[in-house]
Amino acid sequence: MLAGFGIVTAPHSIPAIEIYHAQQVALEHGEDLTPYAKEADVPLSALSGNAIEVPAKAVERMFKNALKHIKIAAFGFKTGSRISIADHGILGYAYLSCKTARESLETYLRFQQLVGNDGSAQETMSIQGDTMIITSSVDHYTDPLLHQFYTEHILGEWRSIIASNVGDDVSFTHVRLACSRPSYIDEIEKSVGCSIECDSPQNEYLLPASVLDLPLKFSDAEVAALSRQQCETALNSLRNKGGMSERVCRYLVENPGKTLTPEAVAQGLQTSYRSLRRRLQEEGTTFRELYTRVRMQLAADYLLDSALSVEQIAEVIGYADRSSFQSSFKKWSGFTPTQYRQQHQG
Repeated sequence: MLAGFGIVTAPHSIPAIEIYHAQQVALEHGEDLTPYAKEADVPLSALSGNAIEVPAKAVERMFKNALKHIKIAAFGFKTGSRISIADHGILGYAYLSCKTARESLETYLRFQQLVGNDGSAQETMSIQGDTMIITSSVDHYTDPLLHQFYTEHILGEWRSIIASNVGDDVSFTHVRLACSRPSYIDEIEKSVGCSIECDSPQNEYLLPASVLDLPLKFSDAEVAALSRQQCETALNSLRNKGGMSERVCRYLVENPGKTLTPEAVAQGLQTSYRSLRRRLQEEGTTFRELYTRVRMQLAADYLLDSALSVEQIAEVIGYADRSSFQSSFKKWSGFTPTQYRQQHQG
């Protein structure tokens, strides 16, 4: 029996069940992840489904090496498509037992950290007219092969979860991917049932907004309440174990209108600047990277979900003038703020 309880108990970890699915896809194509797992110090028990969670950095090293040698068309998509509701453990019960698709998606997004989506891989949902847009980013994967793999992986996982949770007759109307167009794109388009636009600023999966009102066939108010309570407990426990990067991001989100220096944030977190810098370095990031990411994500949310002008948004997130904000936002998203708003609301 697989040990995949689906949720993680330590920051910067991912459920081992994801490694198991990748190994199964590899074996079906005459490949084997075992030597790459050994090289990256990934427990071999994860490949056979007998582990619970694995450090994300070790998994990243494993795939970075494996993808140099294993050439399986749509490897990431095929792996992500294997993920099922059962693989998400108590979180799967929580969103499966919701009354509507809207409540289900909101529950998943509320607790996504439990399945390994930490601050660097958050997924969001927005409504633009008659369209619902699910957005995800894998920008923290700088290696091109890793970036391609995880871009496809997340798409495959969303396709699988929506089909099993909402219904097989519900499909994406359009998909935008932040990666180059692979030679096997037709295979993925056939599976998701729509055209795919590549080389986009971020990953976006579009569905009719009316999907949100669909009732779920496994709705159970008692199970939903109980499992959600367990998810809250698990999330609080995970956050209490969170690394310095998560604490910094949370502090920045809670103080959006201030121009914050690393020294000021260190003081707010009751630590020294030297300790702050050292711990962020150990977690593979910097204060500047976190500060930019948080401010740009807040800006994107304001552009899509409010009527604030570009000047007002710049002020709200702590920029002294519009031009500095526009320059930073274009570097982050590929669009000026006005273009971003028009692109996503048009």
